[in-house]
Amino acid sequence: MEDGWLVSGSVTAHGNTVPVGLRIHRVIVEGTGLRVNGRAEHMDRTALGVTGSRGMVGLDLDLELDAFLIPATPG
Repeated sequence: MEDGWLVSGSVTAHGNTVPVGLRIHRVIVEGTGLRVNGRAEHMDRTALGVTGSRGMVGLDLDLELDAFLIPATPG
């Protein structure tokens, strides 16, 4: 069993959207917000419209996420 939370979502590239499971590994309180680190693995690059290019090998893409989240201000 992997540690962290699993968040369902989607990724869009080149006008193509695919569902992904994002594994959140770390959430840290920083000032007035949160820093979130996660990873989505084994996304089919051809489903996203990413075709082969120089130096690219393999069918799968992995996505690393490092985001800083702040509360929205009312208005």
